[in-house]
Amino acid sequence: ELKEPPFVISRPSDHLFVITGKEVLAKYALMNLSDDQGVARLISYLNRLGVNEALEKKGIREGDTVRLADFEFTYSK
Repeated sequence: ELKEPPFVISRPSDHLFVITGKEVLAKYALMNLSDDQGVARLISYLNRLGVNEALEKKGIREGDTVRLADFEFTYSK
């Protein structure tokens, strides 16, 4: 049985990258992003999963937009 990856990254347009996947969306749904600490926890979690490396392999550039569900941020190294 193949295990579903924790996240998948798609690139619907040149400067937009979308993160999907059951595991990452379930974890995101549990996070409180109403303060900077919550956002920092989300970014830390995404880094531990390897999202940054995957984005770079997809060709992300400084200033591109990353979307996870209803949360968007501008990519910077």
